Amino acid sequence: LLNDARIVGEQKKNVLISLESSKKLLQTYTVQQKQYEEEVERLNTLLPTEVLILRRKLEEGQPCPVCGSLEHPLRINYTHAEETAINEEELEKAKAQLAKEVAQTAKNLEDTHRNIMVLKANVDSYQTQYNNTITNLTTYLQNIPQWESKLEQSVLQNELSAMVKAWDD
Repeated sequence: LLNDARIVGEQKKNVLISLESSKKLLQTYTVQQKQYEEEVERLNTLLPTEVLILRRKLEEGQPCPVCGSLEHPLRINYTHAEETAINEEELEKAKAQLAKEVAQTAKNLEDTHRNIMVLKANVDSYQTQYNNTITNLTTYLQNIPQWESKLEQSVLQNELSAMVKAWDD
């Protein structure tokens, strides 16, 4: 039983370390996902160069070459938009790559959440096993003063071995 208590305690400790590591990983993935979502928004606001060229060519009273409208509320009179312009093919490629990264990060988040749930269940299971083992040990060791603190300090096993040896002699 002493060995069981020691093993279960070590397993619980290892699972708690893994749990903390998974929680940190979850935070990293969450930050990464937020950054990707912000980049998606930014890319969605960019206009392909072709659109900017068409908007720049619009003239009041003249029909739009795309829709035929005589009103042009999105006409461009400034060159700032050209600074953020990007080739449509490059823009679509960047969006596709980002979509893959967003999907992978979402999968990583889901997997990490699932892993955290499993680890929490393991911690609970090890705690229950430990509590049961301690309850059983109490029955056998209740006459040994401070046996619980000695167990935690890993000296109980040696003390019991010395008692057994003394009885045998």
